[in-house]
Amino acid sequence: MAERSGQQQVLCWNCRTRTEYTIKRRKSVRVIKGTEYTCNEQYAVCNTCGEEVMVPGLSDANEHDLDNLYRRNNGLITIDDIYTILKKYNIEKRPLSNLLGFGELTITRYLDGQLPSRRYSDLLLMVLNDDNAMREILYKNKCNITEKAFHKSMKAIIEREHFLDDKTKIELISMYVIKSSYEVTNLSLQKLLYYIKVFGFILLKKDVLNESCEAWVHGPVFPTVYEKYKKSGREVISNEELDICFENLLSSEEMSMIDYVLKNFGIYNGSILREFTHKEQPWKNARHGLNEADRCRNIIHDEDIQNYFYLMDKKYGLHEKNGIDQYIKSLNVI
Repeated sequence: MAERSGQQQVLCWNCRTRTEYTIKRRKSVRVIKGTEYTCNEQYAVCNTCGEEVMVPGLSDANEHDLDNLYRRNNGLITIDDIYTILKKYNIEKRPLSNLLGFGELTITRYLDGQLPSRRYSDLLLMVLNDDNAMREILYKNKCNITEKAFHKSMKAIIEREHFLDDKTKIELISMYVIKSSYEVTNLSLQKLLYYIKVFGFILLKKDVLNESCEAWVHGPVFPTVYEKYKKSGREVISNEELDICFENLLSSEEMSMIDYVLKNFGIYNGSILREFTHKEQPWKNARHGLNEADRCRNIIHDEDIQNYFYLMDKKYGLHEKNGIDQYIKSLNVI
């Protein structure tokens, strides 16, 4: 995970001054109901002396992460997932409780931290992941909620279905990248998509984009996405119109992987990312015998990507930030 510098200052008891800090992560083992859980907890260090400092909110964030870890390992819905249901179906807490046959305040208690029963959790997970199941429940139990609440949720389902009708997986992931907190141009988008493809193979053992890329002059390019956003030129692609709930479009594992790529590669501009790819074997292999300025539409084969980056992962450990940092340093671009 990426380290980040604190924007505010805190009191360092070692320095006896207020100082800026850096958030880091370390492995932590916690025991819950007799079972050990290993998580990457956050902690803060003083930028002046390097000693650990107390930062408001970090403890709560760590408990939140631990709670998510416990729930996911035990097949229980998380608090974040319940919030996703509310947003996904445009429904309030009490109407959702009534619709599902829970007590009126059940969803509120779950959001306050109470663990759901296995039966209720399974029902919530089904609703989270299956629009058709939610549609059936809406029609079956519409008498339990107001007509307004019923129509709001049905409208959310129908609008999402229309939105997804003509969207490919790579388009959805492109939108996720553009909607992120990083400034994304068409050039950087192409390279970030390439590294998302790479880390899909490394971390998830699959091609999450389901589309091949070509070895253009300026690095790997996915032509369909390039055509869609080429009107932006060198400018940052606008994300103002992308009001999308991605939680029901991409899996949590996919979003976690994409976030990992963005944290480690989204910090670089398109020109630097292009130079990274120019140093890598897959792009070179696809352009064998061509000059760097020669135009071509040669495919960068998935097998070349996997062979090269599996080797780099074995050498540097690309599952960790330090490994990615070492790999990037080896490219001699920055």
